[in-house]
Amino acid sequence: MIKKFKFFAILATVIVLSLGVAIGASGIINIVAPTSDESQEAFLSPLLVPPDSAYSEIPAEQPITAPDDRLFAQLDQVPAGFEQVVLASFPQLNITEDANNRVSFAIISSIKYSGEKGWIVISVAKPSSTASSKGFLLGDQEIVLSNGTKAWATNDENDNEYDNDINQVAFLQDDLIISVISSLPVSEIQGLTSQITLNK
Repeated sequence: MIKKFKFFAILATVIVLSLGVAIGASGIINIVAPTSDESQEAFLSPLLVPPDSAYSEIPAEQPITAPDDRLFAQLDQVPAGFEQVVLASFPQLNITEDANNRVSFAIISSIKYSGEKGWIVISVAKPSSTASSKGFLLGDQEIVLSNGTKAWATNDENDNEYDNDINQVAFLQDDLIISVISSLPVSEIQGLTSQITLNK
C-alpha cells in the first residue's frame, strides 16, 4: 500500500520550476499505477502550485489571455464562493536542456480562483525528459473522468503545513499534466474537470 502523499516534503528532492521555466521535449509520460509493484520505488509528483508572488490578478471584466501561445486551463463556470478573485501565473519560458537532465516539473501556466469558500488552482505543467522516462506517481488512486479520461486523485487529509486539506485530481493532455488542486473533496474536484477548457 502506498504511503499517503506528502506533497510539500517531496519538494526537497523534486524541483518545481515556476519562475523562469525551462521547457524541452519530454516525450511520452510514464505514469506509474499506484497499485503496481513499481509504485513503492516511484517518485511522487509535487504539488503543482506556483508561489503567491508569481500570480497577477485578472480584473473581473477581462478575459484570461496568455502572453504567448502556451496552453492554459480555466473553468467555463466558476463555482459560487470561488469567483471573488481570479489570479493567473504565466512564468517566463526559457528553452534549455539542463532541466531535462534531472527530475523537474515546469509549471507553464496556473489559474487560481478564490473566495469565501476557499480556492481552486488549475495548473498546466510539463515534466522533464528524465521525469517522464523514469515514471512517477500522479496520485494515490486511479479514477475515470466523466469524458472517459483516465486521471489520478490524491486525498491529502490535512497532512500538510496548512490548516485545510489539499486534494488533487490530475490528468494528461499530450505531454502535459493538467492538475486541479483545492481544499474541496476529491469528488467535487473531479466534477469540476468537466468544466475545464484548454486555451492558448
